[in-house]
Amino acid sequence: MRVCSLPVLALVLGWASLSWGAAQREQTVTLSWGAIGWIVLEVNEDLFLGVVTQEYFEPDTQTFRPLEATGNPIVVACNYPQGCALTLQTVGWQVPPEFPGTVPDEFLADLDWRISGTQYLPLGTGEVTVWQADGPAVAQLLVDYRYRLDIYDVPGQYSVTLLYTATAP
Repeated sequence: MRVCSLPVLALVLGWASLSWGAAQREQTVTLSWGAIGWIVLEVNEDLFLGVVTQEYFEPDTQTFRPLEATGNPIVVACNYPQGCALTLQTVGWQVPPEFPGTVPDEFLADLDWRISGTQYLPLGTGEVTVWQADGPAVAQLLVDYRYRLDIYDVPGQYSVTLLYTATAP
């Protein structure tokens, strides 16, 4: 019987040594990536404000209801630590040849805009800061356009081309 117990004892001791002295191996994995500076700008599509008819004229006040396009979305986003800005500038216009006022000054004086329900401002031809951030940011803005009609808006086609520009330093 002793002869049998020696191999069993050797087997038990070998198994015990394997579990006590089990080998272990570790390895790390590093995940990395890069980022470039980016700006996103999404502006509403071209807008048609309507066709002016006598329905816009208010006989009691002898004024006109304005042409309006409200709630037009603009999304601007950037990841620059210095932030980014959004500007607006009128870069083109079309009026009928018979338009009696000076172009663009008197024509653009009747075209107003505002952001997210603030006070209406006249467009003009200069560049205007619409929004800015001091660091990485995302903004969804709503822009309203309003053209104040008057008796001098003679028949024909009118248009204004606006340029929105998102910049980062």
